[in-house]
Amino acid sequence: MNTTATSVLGDAISELRLRQTDVYTFALYFDHESSAMSVCADTIENSAITVRQTNNYNRKYFDPTVESGDLQAASLRSANIGRSVSLGNFVVKNLARTQVARADIGEEFYRGMLRALMQAEDKVVTLSSNKNTLLLCCSGPSDEVEFYWSPRA
Repeated sequence: MNTTATSVLGDAISELRLRQTDVYTFALYFDHESSAMSVCADTIENSAITVRQTNNYNRKYFDPTVESGDLQAASLRSANIGRSVSLGNFVVKNLARTQVARADIGEEFYRGMLRALMQAEDKVVTLSSNKNTLLLCCSGPSDEVEFYWSPRA
């Protein structure tokens, strides 16, 4: 188990509980560039705003690409049909941020992050007013939001 992840999760969950944040999306995030782990969380209201802004932006470019017949470009400008997983736009960013030694980062490190969040799932669920819409996310070796899932039924 990744003890850093467990510690970051515990601190962040406590802080979100104190703030009384109604969590819609919860992410255990590893910043590949600065070698730091933290938690980001978003609300349904903020996610809806971000999705709407993204869709308005993409639509300006979608129409011309379709008109020109460029299907590849059009596919890159498709609408977001769900929620924002753009961590930089989340309401809460970098809770319990902790530096990680670069030497510790490898496949086992990401496995540990993922397992730590899965073990904390029941605590994360208590931060959401609607378990059925909650999404949990975790960084992986290739993407800041590489793994995502819904809570157990």
